[in-house]
Amino acid sequence: YVLPPESIHTRAPHVKAPGVYSLFNSDDNKVSLRFPYYAVELIKLQLEKISVDSVVIFHSYHNEMQDSLLVWKPNQTEVDNRSDLEIFSYPRKQASTIGGSFFGFVPEQKEDETIIYEDGFLVMLTDGSWSLLRKCLMRGSNCLVQSDTTNGIHAEIHFYQTEGEEQLNKEESNIPQVMILTVKEDLEKRTTTEEVATYKDNFMKNIPEYIKQNKSLLEGVKQVVLQFDISPGQQLQLKVATKPGIQIPSTFKTEIGNIVKKVPVITVTGLVQFQIYYPL
Repeated sequence: YVLPPESIHTRAPHVKAPGVYSLFNSDDNKVSLRFPYYAVELIKLQLEKISVDSVVIFHSYHNEMQDSLLVWKPNQTEVDNRSDLEIFSYPRKQASTIGGSFFGFVPEQKEDETIIYEDGFLVMLTDGSWSLLRKCLMRGSNCLVQSDTTNGIHAEIHFYQTEGEEQLNKEESNIPQVMILTVKEDLEKRTTTEEVATYKDNFMKNIPEYIKQNKSLLEGVKQVVLQFDISPGQQLQLKVATKPGIQIPSTFKTEIGNIVKKVPVITVTGLVQFQIYYPL
C-alpha cells in the first residue's frame, strides 16, 4: 500500500470507538495507542467488515495525560509532516507526552515503523505484523510493534479498564448494568442524568425478557451488550454485541432494534453514549 498524495482520511475506512487516545513519548521514542476494554467487541465487529489489506483509521480523543497535541495548521497543504515540528501545540512549556488527532494502521509494507503523518500517527506494517496486530485489536490484547528502521518510532497497543468496567467486574450481578461512556462534564452540558436514567429504564425490563425467550440463539454468550449513540435531532445509532464475541443471528439484532425504536429518543445537544450489559 502506497500513501496517497491527498489526505488519507478521505480514502481509508474508519473504526469508530469511544475512549481511544494516543500518547507519544519522545524520551523513549514510542507512541502508545490506548483502547478501553469495553470497546473490544465494537472494534471487532467493525474490523471484520474491513478488508485485511485496507488501511484502518481510528479517531484519537483528547486525554488529560497529554500535555500537548498535534494540530493541522490553517491553510497547510503539506500532507507528510514527519519533519514538520511546527504542528506541535504547546499548552505548557515542556511537551513530553504528545497526543494525535487520529492514528492508523497501514499494511503491505516492507518493514515495520511508526511515523508522524498530518496531525496523527501511522503504524506502517508488514503483512505478518498486521495479521498479529489485527488479532490483538479484536481480542483486547496488548502488544508492541518495534520499529525496523534506525531511530524509528515504536508503537504500543494498550487496552485499559475504566472505573465503570472495574465496578461491573466487582458486581457479579444477574441484573442489567449501565455504563455511561460520555464524561460527566459533557453529559451535563448535552442533557441531564435524569433524562438518560428515564430513557434507559425503558430497556431494563422488556429487553431481558426477549433475551430470556430467545436464549437458545445465544449459545456460549455470557453477556449481550447494547451501545446507544444519541446525536442531536433525536438520532440514535444502536450497536449490538456479545461477550465473548460470538456471531449471533441478524434476526435477534433486528428484533432488539425494533424494541428500542418503540421508545422516543431523548433530546440532546451533543453526542451522548452509554452501554447496557445484559448477563445471561
